[in-house]
Amino acid sequence: MLNRKSKAGIILAGIAVLAVLGAAGYKGYLYYREVKNTGTYVSKEKYEYFTYVETGNTNEENTVVITSDSAYTGINCVVPGKYICIPDVEYQYDKTNEDILEIKKALYRVYDLETGELLRTIDIEKVKEETAPNMRMQTLISPGIVVTGEANYIYFKLRDSADKQNRIKKRSLYINVETGKGFIPDPGNPPLPEELEYGDENYEKMMDSHGQHYWLRDDRTGVLAANGFETFEPASGRREWEGLFVMHVTDRILGITTMRKYLPEENEKLYSEFPGLKEYKGEGDEYVTVYLEAYLTTEEIMELFMEDGEEISFEGCVIQPEDSIDWRLHEVHSFEEIEQWYDGGV
Repeated sequence: MLNRKSKAGIILAGIAVLAVLGAAGYKGYLYYREVKNTGTYVSKEKYEYFTYVETGNTNEENTVVITSDSAYTGINCVVPGKYICIPDVEYQYDKTNEDILEIKKALYRVYDLETGELLRTIDIEKVKEETAPNMRMQTLISPGIVVTGEANYIYFKLRDSADKQNRIKKRSLYINVETGKGFIPDPGNPPLPEELEYGDENYEKMMDSHGQHYWLRDDRTGVLAANGFETFEPASGRREWEGLFVMHVTDRILGITTMRKYLPEENEKLYSEFPGLKEYKGEGDEYVTVYLEAYLTTEEIMELFMEDGEEISFEGCVIQPEDSIDWRLHEVHSFEEIEQWYDGGV
């Protein structure tokens, strides 16, 4: 039978073991937080990846750019008719809340769209420190571009450094592309300054068309594949893209990305605006992004990239139960039927 001293010794030894295990566990947790739960991002875009640029015949904000497969995407790097903005960033970030932990470089190079002249280099980190020294910068992957008639801005997400639980609504740092100056809208006010507010009429038009364009996202109805716009996986390792990828660059400008091999040989509407595009001869897998100051329906977008006189096919097109308004499978033979049964259609 153990005496009291022996029992006490065993208890103390147990406590010591638990303390060691606890310390090791905590150290392991810190290791996970500091090493396993962090990531490094290095931007891949380069100006050299833009192999062709053309502005529109009728509207200089109408723009087409062609990028090589090495480019991440051209759609987030262009101020239509004016600039190509290339991020040059490298940083370590926290995967849990996307906070940037360490920045090696955070530059944004602004080039003239047509001449390729480097106009200015914006030091994002410097502008952030001057504008919002107490805010923590979040990931710089694919910063947004705001295009207006008055000015053009790139913007990045921030949050209060004292907000450990990330409970406060995130803020945005806007940097004027022309001047390199930054500002942060006050909380409670409109998210954009007065000269950036979307006009009600334009906003309604954008939202009306956005509902239709969602039909093309991931080609959920199969209408793109039925017309030869197959989903593809770029060689640079990005996620699969639908054959026509539609993005609202602003409340009045659409960006449409496809592969060069999907361009039609004859299309009066497309090539009357961009005659040089028809003559362009590239190499390998390249991506074409067309920016248009227009409000186009899904049908009009598809017709812009199809041969003149070719009719849109709906062969094999269906709306899956999870996408339909009544949770039933529907075969569809027109955009009107898609609008009728697609959940979220306009």
